[in-house]
Amino acid sequence: MAKRNWTELPDDITAVIISRLPVIDVLTSAQIVCMKWHKICNEPLAWRTIAMHGHNPATFDKMFKMCRHAVDRSSGNLVNISLGYFCNDDLLEYITNSSKKIRRILLTGCRSISDKGLSRVASELPLLEEFDISFCEGISHKSFEAVGRSCPLLKSFKLNKCGLAKQLAARTPDEIRRFFFEYADEDALAIAGAMHGLQHLQLVGNPLSVMGLQKILYGCPHLKSLKLRRCSNINVATQVLEEDVLHKLRSLEYSQFTDDKGLFSRSLTDFV
Repeated sequence: MAKRNWTELPDDITAVIISRLPVIDVLTSAQIVCMKWHKICNEPLAWRTIAMHGHNPATFDKMFKMCRHAVDRSSGNLVNISLGYFCNDDLLEYITNSSKKIRRILLTGCRSISDKGLSRVASELPLLEEFDISFCEGISHKSFEAVGRSCPLLKSFKLNKCGLAKQLAARTPDEIRRFFFEYADEDALAIAGAMHGLQHLQLVGNPLSVMGLQKILYGCPHLKSLKLRRCSNINVATQVLEEDVLHKLRSLEYSQFTDDKGLFSRSLTDFV
């Protein structure tokens, strides 16, 4: 059998292959395979999507530099970015200052991103359509409001937190009382007050109450799908929510459990 020469592949197929490689592998290995691969790896359109995740704090400085280099290579063509754990306020600002076409952002476990940092860059994201935040403890309702006001095209918002049991583990009884009665609907009110164009919303481990959920339903008139998981402060099967939700949403998923075997789950067919 003849040995395959990878350099003979058409450029578009080679570009697809390279696009499926981790960013770190592209920057450290793929671009030095041959001149053809080096050229494709330096094409701005090859960097429309950047996904980088690093769990080890010892590697964060290296990840910062590599991410900035990848953003530079995009030459403003970056559309979709997914970052895990290592991103901070400074890097987020660098990304948004360099890229005005971003439509989707996914942040996971980025504890060094603050409300102040996210609020500061929100105005640099006029085309943002999808925003996914998971376990970023430094981000709260304050920056959600800034994102909602600055991103009129925002259609999808996912806010994933750890379960309420973990959130309450280190709190005193008085703090727990205040958590549910004073702060429970802060996220919900920010979403309802600033994200009026939302079509898809997912909340995991959120303490919102029935009132907070009602605010979202009224404040987001274009909402088509709603996913609520481990939001144990509400019961969407109550009559008041039945009247609001069942005639409004195309899809509603509700689960109290980590294995997603929900108490209440309905799909598009339930609403037509």
